[in-house]
Amino acid sequence: KSKGIDGNSASFLISIMGITNTIARIICGYITDLPQVDALFVNNICLVIGTLSIAAIPFCNAYSAYVGVAIFFAIAVAGFISLSSIILVDLVGLDKLTNAFGLLTFYRGAAALIGTPLAGTLYDMTQSYELPFFVAASLFGLAAITSFTAPLLKRTSHKKIETNDVLTPINEENEV
Repeated sequence: KSKGIDGNSASFLISIMGITNTIARIICGYITDLPQVDALFVNNICLVIGTLSIAAIPFCNAYSAYVGVAIFFAIAVAGFISLSSIILVDLVGLDKLTNAFGLLTFYRGAAALIGTPLAGTLYDMTQSYELPFFVAASLFGLAAITSFTAPLLKRTSHKKIETNDVLTPINEENEV
């Protein structure tokens, strides 16, 4: 309402995001199914798009700008949510998927639980919605940076495994 948008128009943004998100999940799945496409890279691009979308919200002054931001944010969320299990299998392996997915879900839940009261507190302190969106964008950006380092950590951990994995010959004389 502070930007001159009525409640019905604002609630329609949620519908736009839902429809866009559903279509984008299917497209992200199709794209990452191609052999030359890295799911983690698509995820990282989506995190960057999400960061920029959140940071752009305070600068929106027209309904069409909000629609554009809502579409880009929905695409971003579709990417990193729908690709989570694929990326976790790539990073930690299928045998550790359940533990990794549980931890990921726990941290996402904690962020959702803490995010809303934190945003409300920041609004109460500043009487402006700008700071909560910039803090959210900063945290999203931190997630993007962290996610871009995942391939480096993956390569390092695989090197350690390879150097520690020593094959020993089977002593056939001691077999029964």
